[in-house]
Formats: sequence, structure tokens, C-alpha cells
Amino acid sequence: MVSLLKRRMRIGYSIAIKLIDELERCRLIGTYRDDKPREVYLSHLQLMRSLKS
Repeated sequence: MVSLLKRRMRIGYSIAIKLIDELERCRLIGTYRDDKPREVYLSHLQLMRSLKS
């Protein structure tokens, strides 16, 4: 997910990690579990709206 943010938003690793941590803290995405993908609790559109606010 970090790589996706880096590519799509054209940001560095440290900023992408901070965004992931914030999304997890706000319970918009699930926690990291080994090699399994994180659960996303919102649709793509809702997630983008949350990032803008």
C-alpha cells in the first residue's frame, strides 16, 4: 500500500508511511498482518474524500 501511495501521489516513503499510520489510527484501514493485504473499510471514493479533508 505504501508503494501505491508513493506512485499515485508522487510522494516520498516517509510521507507515505505517515499517511498509512494516520489511516490506520482513524480506523479507515486495517492493521498490517504478515504478507496479507490490509483491509480497507471504505470504498475508494470515500477513502479519497477522507484524504482530502
